[in-house]
Amino acid sequence: MSKFVIYVHFEPFVKQWLVNSYGNPVEFPSQSVENATIRRFTVKQPDVVVPHEEDDLAIFIPDSKAKDPMIYNHLTKHGKKAVIECVEDNFKLNMWSELGTLSDTKCKIMTCIYTWCEMHGIDIDYADTIRQRYYRIRDSYLKKGIDMRKHTKSYDRE
Repeated sequence: MSKFVIYVHFEPFVKQWLVNSYGNPVEFPSQSVENATIRRFTVKQPDVVVPHEEDDLAIFIPDSKAKDPMIYNHLTKHGKKAVIECVEDNFKLNMWSELGTLSDTKCKIMTCIYTWCEMHGIDIDYADTIRQRYYRIRDSYLKKGIDMRKHTKSYDRE
């Protein structure tokens, strides 16, 4: 991993999830989709240095034979958007894979979400936002006739 970083702005709860999972500055696994996205969209630093915001998150630029991070260490506005989309997708995948089977627990959904937030370093003030995202994913499948909820009722086979 290079010693160069890019700065990207994420939703606060996604930022907390990233820091909890990958450290600060964020260091994605070497063969990750995130690193591939960063490598693909880094460009040479523009003549005018664009300052980053105080709450932006530092992410290590992966080493690359094709794009030396000493030279290619800038992301354009749309390059940052590509990284954000990639991270958001993985956040949703992680959330769905761990919360997707809430029906197999005997506790309330919000208790599960509070616990998931705590496990991933997310302030529980964002638990309602996580709940809304969870329901949006589930409901988008239900609208297409796909029930992703786990059913605990067993049926007799004859």
